Amino acid sequence: MRDLAAKNAHWRYYDENFRFLRQKTLFPWDQIHWELWLQAHHMQKAAPVASSDARNNNLKSPFPSGYCWKFHRGAKCSGCNSATNVLNVDLSIPPTNVPFQSEYHIQHQQPCHEQPHQQMSLANQPLSPALSRPMSTPIKVDKLQAYLHGYPFRTRQYLIDGFRFGFSIDYVGPRINFSSKNLVSAIANPSAVDEKLANEIKLGRIVGPFERQPFPVFHISPLGLIPKKVPGEFRLIHHLSFPEGRSINSHIPKIASSVHYANIDDAIRLVRRTGRGCALAKTDIKNAFRLIPVSPSHYNLLGICWRDKFYVDRNLAMGLLSSCKIFEFFSSALEWIACNKLQIPGILHLLDDFLIVSNYFIL
Repeated sequence: MRDLAAKNAHWRYYDENFRFLRQKTLFPWDQIHWELWLQAHHMQKAAPVASSDARNNNLKSPFPSGYCWKFHRGAKCSGCNSATNVLNVDLSIPPTNVPFQSEYHIQHQQPCHEQPHQQMSLANQPLSPALSRPMSTPIKVDKLQAYLHGYPFRTRQYLIDGFRFGFSIDYVGPRINFSSKNLVSAIANPSAVDEKLANEIKLGRIVGPFERQPFPVFHISPLGLIPKKVPGEFRLIHHLSFPEGRSINSHIPKIASSVHYANIDDAIRLVRRTGRGCALAKTDIKNAFRLIPVSPSHYNLLGICWRDKFYVDRNLAMGLLSSCKIFEFFSSALEWIACNKLQIPGILHLLDDFLIVSNYFIL
């Protein structure tokens, strides 16, 4: 927070939201929540109106006289009387033992390789070895890390850690056993559901079937089918918004789902900048959300029950509220790679769709 305050960023926003998440989850005190940090970093506070030193000296400090920074960082201090709890805070909350790090130290430190499953509660502990298999994603993390050299450090580290250890879905609700019936669309076409599940299991994105629920606490959301444009083809959906008020999506904060997308005006500006007679091409990423692995600490929130057997979804689902924002971090990085490493300046994306504008018909 001192680092955010030094950059005139909204450190209080980070502090309040981090504490809120900490109350609901087991997020460690000594780790930075990258999404909150990015939000706070871009929420620049207005500069103070007073410009003279005399005015600034009149500003009242939020910290009382005698406040000991060393004590409240968890370090031993014999030069003050801070053992009496200066700010009347709850000393049962563990102080962080990680010293303040400047931007230089953060950029040169080694990434944290602590696996998320090491921070699980008993409710999250899998009861089957099958759930300890490597994550399923075609993204080669080492190559992605090399291509992202020069990209903003915090976002780069968020992506690298996410593909190595799984992305948090930002769920802040209770961990309770919950089960619901599948949708009529799935029950009416069981062969299509069987085919879709078999394919996802083959790709390692869904694990199962299990005879018993694979976690002590397991949240099961209903399956459904949505017809595609091609007759006879369906899209399997995991209805994570059911039931209202008790669903997984009901306990994902708005901050984790708000995304700013490119629009038609951005595309028009790109075409005009390239010039008359330019060529346009469009491409997209197939099964975009399914490329993104979920943190093992959230596996027990993505339960499936089909034909009285249990399954676990280990990748981002189409119906998950935070999927768009998580994937947007990745697709924005891909656009940056195309512009800065592949020399494709005329490119624009909207989630998983990419528009390429060029003076040449062959790139």
